[in-house]
Amino acid sequence: LTTVTGSGAVVTMVYDKANRLAVHRQGAVRTTYTYDGDGLKRSERLGPVVTTLVWDGDDYLEERS
Repeated sequence: LTTVTGSGAVVTMVYDKANRLAVHRQGAVRTTYTYDGDGLKRSERLGPVVTTLVWDGDDYLEERS
């Protein structure tokens, strides 16, 4: 899915087979997402930085980079 914002920025979003956001790109900035077997988001990668999301079974507790 590609759209243009009101300010003219091009935004592209790619979804996986389970309809979860896998890639978000706005201009030259690209963020990718990974999920576990239960469909919970486990990590985000923005350039060389990977942020891991910590889940305790009820809620996300923290983000670790």
